[in-house]
Amino acid sequence: MIFNNFEAVYYTVLMMVPGFIMNMGYNYILPTREGQAPIYLVRFIVFSCVNFAFAWPMINKLIQSRYWEQHPFRWSIILGLIVLLLPYVIGIFTGIAAERDWIRKLLLKTGINPVHPSPTAWDYIMSNDSSYVIVTLKNGFVIYGLFASKSLASTVPTEKDLYLEEIFELDENEEWLPKAKGIWISGPEILHIEFLISENKEEKDEEPERRE
Repeated sequence: MIFNNFEAVYYTVLMMVPGFIMNMGYNYILPTREGQAPIYLVRFIVFSCVNFAFAWPMINKLIQSRYWEQHPFRWSIILGLIVLLLPYVIGIFTGIAAERDWIRKLLLKTGINPVHPSPTAWDYIMSNDSSYVIVTLKNGFVIYGLFASKSLASTVPTEKDLYLEEIFELDENEEWLPKAKGIWISGPEILHIEFLISENKEEKDEEPERRE
């Protein structure tokens, strides 16, 4: 079978774009390890096949009825939703399932010990719930802060910088007192980070308990 230029572009879009969009949705929740271009191409094709597998019952029914002949505009809308929206939704859901270890916990119950989906420990701990933290820099300086919904931890493998939405200082009784609105910390300057135990991490005015 020989394809003309339009058909080649058409089938390339159908086989690559849904996988690319699904990969975007997955990476939005859980960044993946970097790979070479051929690996990404195979991933996009596999993701596209998964997307069309979910949509196949509806696609098959519409094809058999030659739906595009009677409703060309609606057919274009449906095809756009299948190619653009559905894979992103599947990617988001798959990312959430991987981040919350739903699939991994299920496999562990069957005796299978899979590789954790988080590419690094940094990505794993920074995707968890909010927490009070103690950041020790390489020069010995210590920062007391809150890592919560308005904070940000870089997902770029080579740039592990950190933004804490609020920082504190300790008084003579070692109670945490608000000091500033926030602080940006360069990744190469971080020596280690301690995550503290708090009964209610969402309450900023509650003193965290340091884990010994």
